[in-house]
Amino acid sequence: MKMAFQSKNKLYFVLDYCPGGELFYHLGRLGRFPEHQARFYAAEIVLAISYVHQMDIIYRDLKPENVLLDAQGKSMATEAK
Repeated sequence: MKMAFQSKNKLYFVLDYCPGGELFYHLGRLGRFPEHQARFYAAEIVLAISYVHQMDIIYRDLKPENVLLDAQGKSMATEAK
């Protein structure tokens, strides 16, 4: 996250550009991931959650819509480390 700000009714987050889009989009397009791809994304999500937990941050909104991907299909969360 680069920055955050709010208006009277909304909270905004400014993030890096994620050309791969959301994991949700790709899951919806395929219906379900092949096992090797599901393992890859599961491992990246576990690494990202582990990282934020080490920083004493609890992440409570994990869902495919909130997993952003780079142009190669890798999770942006794991690249931020």
